[in-house]
Parts: sequence; C-alpha cells; structure tokens
Amino acid sequence: MPVNTKNFTYMNDRIAKKIFTNNVTGKRYAAALISEILKIDEMELLKHLEWLNPYVSISTRLVDSELDSGFTNGKIIFNIEINKSKGSTTNDKNNSYICQLVLGQLPNSKYYKKLMPITQINIDAYDYFNEDRFIYHSMMLETTSLKPENNKIQIYHINISKLYKEEYQDICKNRLKRILYIFACKDEKTLDKLYKGDELMESVKEFAKRLSENIDWTKLYYNQDEIDRLNREEAIEEGIEQGIEQGIEQGIEQSLLNIVAELLKDNVDDELIMKYTHVSKTKLEEIKKNLLIKKEINNKNTNK
Repeated sequence: MPVNTKNFTYMNDRIAKKIFTNNVTGKRYAAALISEILKIDEMELLKHLEWLNPYVSISTRLVDSELDSGFTNGKIIFNIEINKSKGSTTNDKNNSYICQLVLGQLPNSKYYKKLMPITQINIDAYDYFNEDRFIYHSMMLETTSLKPENNKIQIYHINISKLYKEEYQDICKNRLKRILYIFACKDEKTLDKLYKGDELMESVKEFAKRLSENIDWTKLYYNQDEIDRLNREEAIEEGIEQGIEQGIEQGIEQSLLNIVAELLKDNVDDELIMKYTHVSKTKLEEIKKNLLIKKEINNKNTNK
C-alpha cells in the first residue's frame, strides 16, 4: 500500500530549504546529516562548512536552476535536494544540478586539477528504486565488473517513506533515521519524545514548527489528480518537442529528395548524384520510379 505523503508535514520545499539554510541550526543539521551518510567526522566538517549560492545556472541560455541547499567544506560540494513527489522530470532536474556544479568550477582548463567532487543527497518522500531500502548509493560504474569509472560524482537517495513504516524503537537506535524522522512524522508528541535532550533536533523541530504554523497547507499538498495532471502536461510537452524534431528531420529529408529529383530531371549521372547527396542506390531507384509515376499521371491529366 503506497504511503500517503500528506503525512510528511515538513516535507515541502519552503520548510525543508529553511531547515538547512537558517543561521541558527542550518549548518549544524546539514553537517549531522552528511557525516552520518558519508561516515566522516561531524565536528571537523562543521568547522569548514559554508553555504553555496543556490543559483547555479552557468549560462543565460540555460533554464534557471536553484538548489534546495548547497554546501562545501572546501574539498567536497554537497547538494541536498528535497523531493516530495516523483515526477517524470524530477531526476533529470536533480542531475542537471550536478552537471552545472561541475561546469561552474571550470572557468578554464587549469581548474580541472582543482575540481571538487560532488555528493548529492536526495531526500525522497518515495522509494526511488522500489527495493524497500532506506539508502541507495549511486555512482558511475563499469556494468560488468562494477568498478568505479570515477568517484567525483556520488548520489544518495534517502527513502523517507521507509521511516514512516518503521517501529519507533528502530528509529531511536539509528541516528541518521532519528534526525530525518522529522520529515516522516507529523505527530508533535512523538517528535518531542524522540528529540528530548537532543539540543540540535529540539531546535530544528521548533524552527520547523514555527514555519509550518504560517503555511496554508491546502495550497501545498499534491493530490493524485494534480500529480496525474502535471505528468500529462509533461508528456504533452515532450510529445510536442519530439514532433518538432521529427518535423525538422522530415523537412531536411524532403529537401534532399527534391534536390535529387531536380538532378535527375537535368540528366545528371547516377554515380554523381549518389556521391554528392549520399542517397543509396535503392533510394535513388525509388525516387526515379516515383518521378516516372508522377509524369504518367500528369500526362493523363493533360490529355483529358
């Protein structure tokens, strides 16, 4: 049975972004999350952690791109994305951030030696790979040996819907699950109990609670009809784009066929036509046949 993501009270862009970017607990919460996932020293990470400019478009020709929350410790770039619903373009959009974060570091070829690796953490309200796991880790691998192509880009998908189904006792035993449970639980008493004595998470919870009290939730939830509508619109847009591309290709092909037909009318040698237009012998014979049929039809019409 699918998890109802409406139960994820704090799983929306406005609250999640501010949880990670507020001046009081933003860096501390990000450092706690990153250190638990990557198994690196939390205090050392926090000491050097800085926010990135969220606007990462590298060209005015590209669509505007805004990270949910980006950080760096001077050695690694961390991008944390909150994904409430699994649309057909969600993953493409998230992957585009990675590409722009790489290219944004390369004003010239000398910077390749200084290129920082990128770790993207996707906090998903759904099970991305549908394998009922809490964490998925992806990187570029050779498909047979599973040896890494490189380790410069790493992606983690955190399955928040898994937390919603777990027992409270299991949440308490795992720090990563505990600090992320704020995105999966809407019961304030449960969160109060879970975070009692944890100064960081008490502060994060209170901050999120204050934000949520000022939000009209009816305007933020996606019901299934809305998700279906958005997916239909995306499908239509993709269909239009494909139609335009096919039309261009067909137009180019038709222009080429017209040129071949004119060359045939001028009695240009077949070998020369094939050499300069790159049409095959079979295609050339087909064009000749069609021209002959058209000529016969025109003659009949003329004689009527």
